[in-house]
Order: sequence, then C-alpha cells, then structure tokens
Amino acid sequence: MDPIRRQYYRFLLVFIATLCIFCIALSFWTIRSAEKVHVSQTYEEIFAIKRVFLKDSVNNVLGEIDNIRARNRLHVREDMSRIEKRLSYLWANYPDNAAATATEILTTAAKTERLNILFEDTRTGRVLVETAKTAREPRFTDTMVLGPYRARFGINEDWVDAEAKAEIADVIHGQKFQNGAYIWVNEIHDWKGGDNYAIRRIHPNLRDTEGNYLSTNAKDIKGNSPYLEELEGVRDHGEIYFRYFFKKLNSEEVAEKLTYSTLYADFNWIVAMGIYLEDIQTYIDAARKNTARLTIRVLVVAAISITALFIAAFIILSRMESWFIRKASQKIRIESNTDPLTGALNRRIGTAFLDEAFSHFKRGSESVMLFSFDLDDFKKVNDTWGHDAGDIVLKAVVSEIKKHMRLTDFLFRWGGEEFLLVYSDIARDAIETLAQKLNHEIASLPIVIGKPGNENAERILRITISIGISRFLPTDSTPEEALKRADEALYAAKAAGKNCARIV
Repeated sequence: MDPIRRQYYRFLLVFIATLCIFCIALSFWTIRSAEKVHVSQTYEEIFAIKRVFLKDSVNNVLGEIDNIRARNRLHVREDMSRIEKRLSYLWANYPDNAAATATEILTTAAKTERLNILFEDTRTGRVLVETAKTAREPRFTDTMVLGPYRARFGINEDWVDAEAKAEIADVIHGQKFQNGAYIWVNEIHDWKGGDNYAIRRIHPNLRDTEGNYLSTNAKDIKGNSPYLEELEGVRDHGEIYFRYFFKKLNSEEVAEKLTYSTLYADFNWIVAMGIYLEDIQTYIDAARKNTARLTIRVLVVAAISITALFIAAFIILSRMESWFIRKASQKIRIESNTDPLTGALNRRIGTAFLDEAFSHFKRGSESVMLFSFDLDDFKKVNDTWGHDAGDIVLKAVVSEIKKHMRLTDFLFRWGGEEFLLVYSDIARDAIETLAQKLNHEIASLPIVIGKPGNENAERILRITISIGISRFLPTDSTPEEALKRADEALYAAKAAGKNCARIV
C-alpha cells in the first residue's frame, strides 16, 4: 500500500474513532443531564407531596378540635335541657317547695360544672345559686321563670375548651405516622417572642417537657432559630413552612425536618407537624441507582452499536474506496486508450493489440483480418468546410462503422483520417462482402454540417472510404509486415478509383 493510501486510511480510522467517542460521550452527557433533571424533579415532587401531607394533617387536627368542641357543646345543651325539664316539673307540681328544691337541684346536680347557672329571686334580687364562674364573662342562652324566681343557663366555654384540649392531647399522643413524624402544639403567651414566649402544651416526642416554657432564643445544632422563625411566620402570614434540626421520635439522633405550622386562634395555639427529610434521600438514591443501571445499559448498547457501525462503515468505505479507485483507473485507462474526438481506440493501444494478436497467431491461433481504411478526399472537406466540419465527418464515419462491429471486433484511429478495423473469426469468403457493405453504408451516409457564414443553415455531405485488407502470414516476423501489406492494398484501392476495397 502506497504512503498516501496509508495516510488516508489512518486519517479515516482516527476520524471514525473520534466520531464514535464523541457519540458515546454525547450519550453519556445526555443521560447524566437527564439524571440530574430526574433527580431534581423527584426531589421537588416528593417535597411537594410532603408539604401537602403536613398541611392536610395539621388541618385535620384543627378540624378535630372544632368537632370536639362542637360535640361538647351539644352534650352541655342536653344537660341543660334535662335540668330545665326537672325544674318545670317541680314548679308545676310542688310550687310551695320549688325554690328550696330548685336550689338543691342546681347545686348538687351532676355535670352542673359544664353550665353557667344563675338562679335568683326577682323580688329581692338575691342570688340563690351561681355556678361555674369563669375567667371570661359568662354567657346565658336560656332563661326560665318560675313565679317570682328566674333561672338562667349558658354553656361553660371554659369547660368545653378544657375538655377539648385534654381530648385532642390524647388524640395527638396516640397518632402514628411513618418515618417518625408527629404533631405538636405550643401555646403562645407573647407574640413578640423572647424567653417564656410560649408553653409546650402537647409534644409526643418530649412528653416530660409538656408545660415547660419556650424561648425564641433557642437554636438547633446548625445555629437555626426554629421557634423564632415559626413565631414570626405564623404571626405575619398565618402559616409557615420551615426547616430545622431536631432529634427523632424516641431517639437521640438529630436530623433535618420540614415543618408546617399554623394558628388555632381560639386557643392561641400554634399547631405544627414535622417530617424528617432523610427519607427523601432514600428516594433520590433509588432514582440515581435506577438511572445508573439505565446509563450502563444505554452506554453498553451505544458502544456495541457504534462499534458495529464503525466496523461496517470502515468496511463499506474501504470497499467503496477500492471500487472507486478501480472505476477511476478503468476510466483513466479507457480515456487514455480512446481517441477523444471519434471514440475509437487510439494507435498506442492498437499497436499493443496487434503485438498480442500476432503472438497468439504464432502460437497457432487463427489470424485476425486487418481492414486499413481512410476517408477519400478528406482534405477537401477541411479546406472547403473547415476543421469543425471535418470533425463531424470523422465522428459520423466512426459511428456508422461501429454499427457493423461485433464485441470481438476493434476499431483504432491510426492517424488523421486513417483507421484500422480488426476482425476476429471471420470467414475468408465473407471478407469481400463485408468490405463492400462498409463501402456502401459509408457512401450512403448523409452527414449534416453547417454552412460557413450561416450557422442556422445546414448542408448534407457525402463521403467515401477506401479499404486495404490483409492478414498475418506464417512468414511474417512482426505484425508491421501485415500492416504494411494492408497499407499497400489501401493505396491500390485509391488507385482503382476510391470507394472500394483491395485484398492482399
């Protein structure tokens, strides 16, 4: 292999290898980029789900507090209705002892601590019974008149709230969530913050500290101020999501948690729930692991596919290059051996052909027949109509001659208007007939040329040829001897008046 081709193949290999490496690298980069997007989206989606879970869980607790308070109020009203019925029955049946008996009933009746009761003598204004005094101004919703006496009843909201707080504490303590999540409650005393700004009311993870005061100056292990951040967020916006570090449920291990806090205004409670974020990393690691497996599979498939394509491309390009070189070489050989004007083979290849044919003849093969011919009075055509017309005539004659050739026959332009037609495997008795046919066909051929000075005008020319025929003889020592005899026969045909053939 010549150095240029070696350099070409070396460049081809390097180029394809570089292209393959680039494709693999691009695939790897694409997958890694997709992995980053996938991990990021997974994190955001899980984070969003956790936010929704926290908010819904806290709001469920707020709703449960309202339900408990409403249920307690209903029970109190049922108690109120029963007492009112007893008092009505007493006044209707025992009016003389109604005041004393009513006082006893209202003082000693079970569950009267749930009620705000005021029983008084309207004549003197003396209060006979007053129960469930509360920090807030008591509200009375029902009034009964028993003659000169009046009984007023209302729901003890302090009792309702106290019962609700105790019951919701039991509910929160009993709740179970995954991944160590839980709900807690802080009761705010000072919205400005500072030491003792709040009391820890409910905390499943720190039950022994319930009732302790809290400070916004407290910090976690990372220096965050979670109580301050929570207080300001709820105070300014009614709710807040924030992160901080706190020890896990029933453990001394500290981890980061996401917390949602909101206000239950009736109790001045901040109800919050936190969920640890380390489980998100578990999902992220799983996503990365799955992506890594996919990456390996894709890269293996890509590497195998690209390698196969590389080999196939190299083989195809190599074969195409060889085919192209063969075709190009063949074209070069044909063009170098062909007369560019007429399309006949040139004299150089004709000489080589005669040498080879003569060599076969000397080894016992049949002799080829040499038809040497030229165009009669061709110089007159050039002188009269110009060389362009002469070229047209030469091409027309060659084209017509080729119509009467077989695949085993060859036509060579020997020089100027002189040609050599070589026939193989032709019977001797057919030689003269073939020569006459060639003379006749050429003489009958109309050749169209333009008229000098008027390119649009046309003129029909007629041309004839003279033919000299010979073959190899056993006494010949070179093919030129047979060729010389063909030339002599050609001259004889000229001398005989042209447009004829002579055989030597």
